[in-house]
Amino acid sequence: MKIRVLFVTAMMICFGSSALAGSLTGTGTVKSYRLSKAPYKGAKARNYKVYVPRGYDRSQAVPMVFALHGCHMDHQDAMDNWNWDLVADAHNVIVVFPFVTQYDEFRNRNCWGYWLPAHIHEGAGEVEDLHRMAIEVESNYTIDPRRRYIIGLSSGGGMAVAAAIAYNEYWAAGASAAGLPYGDWSYSVLLERFKSKSDYVGAIQAELDDRRVIPFMVINSVNDEVVRLKAAELIRDSHLAVFGGDINNASARDCSAEGIACTHTRYVNDKGLTVVETVFFNGAVAGTQCGALGCGHYYGGEDDDPEAWAYGTGPSTTQIAWEFFSRHKLN
Repeated sequence: MKIRVLFVTAMMICFGSSALAGSLTGTGTVKSYRLSKAPYKGAKARNYKVYVPRGYDRSQAVPMVFALHGCHMDHQDAMDNWNWDLVADAHNVIVVFPFVTQYDEFRNRNCWGYWLPAHIHEGAGEVEDLHRMAIEVESNYTIDPRRRYIIGLSSGGGMAVAAAIAYNEYWAAGASAAGLPYGDWSYSVLLERFKSKSDYVGAIQAELDDRRVIPFMVINSVNDEVVRLKAAELIRDSHLAVFGGDINNASARDCSAEGIACTHTRYVNDKGLTVVETVFFNGAVAGTQCGALGCGHYYGGEDDDPEAWAYGTGPSTTQIAWEFFSRHKLN
């Protein structure tokens, strides 16, 4: 119990507080919805918001992006700070901002349960709620079934990993910023007690009921002292091991901007298809994101709100993720 209490205390420090700055600057509209509770295990009623771009027309099928907030945040924080509204307006994308809304387990405020078995398997819990939410969005808007995407930050990044694995036949591609591997446990954050790669590989293989390769982008600050770079490397390595990519079959390019170093690496399989792409920032080493436990996540190039892990300088995490999504469709 002592270790669990430490984990939860650490999560309260590391994942930040509700955003105090930032606001939507797009010209589309925001609509609020509530997903009703379903009868399966772990289901909850959940709130979510949908950003509808200015150019949306029901007669045309458009991409859909789910953007998941982190702990001590909510869907409004993600909407205000990550500039997905600007991507939506520029590329005619429906963007969905889910809110964890409610939960029963021992965890910090508004954390997604990426480490809890009850919430990471198809047919139950938060993964199923997100899938059902996506189906509901498709009933209200004309969504291209080849272009459904999911991304999250921190605990939301861990849940994006879980959703991508549980429903790899549904999501065209996924991305995680400062997330954790599929099948992880709570000890990885701060305590750095990761499972072995083979444990994560086994968890993924046990969950899959469709062998389709889902392209995945892994984003992390090399200076993140909360969710360490090793977490990103384990997401990458377990994904490559399961879906057939080669760690040595990679190409890298520089993605640095505004004084923030960045390396973007693409890993492909023997058919030349993307399995994983990594984006490793030289993120914050000082500022309000840093405290007694060190510096944390870096969601760069968006609205400047360090308390919500968003920085106004550096490569745009949102733009990088969208460029990745735009190159991958569900065949």
